[in-house]
Amino acid sequence: MLPPKAIPFLLAGDLNCVPESASYQLLLKKFTPSCTGCGFTIPVNNPNRVIDHIMWTNAPGFTVKSSSVVNEPYPSDHLPVIAEIVIK
Repeated sequence: MLPPKAIPFLLAGDLNCVPESASYQLLLKKFTPSCTGCGFTIPVNNPNRVIDHIMWTNAPGFTVKSSSVVNEPYPSDHLPVIAEIVIK
């Protein structure tokens, strides 16, 4: 069995914080974001900030193959974020 710190943990969704915020900077102490300079996610019409994120605990073996914002405004008031993460 893996020790608790070695078990990967994914966090994804509307975190209501921009990368420059203190709360996001606090998350970076334990989590790795799927991208830096990520595309804007809100509002869906003329987005101007990033508040939706995908990140994981600093576990070995995680690499990002791709990460992007999908320009699809229909299902939500936020644009969706997708990431393809390789876990070894």
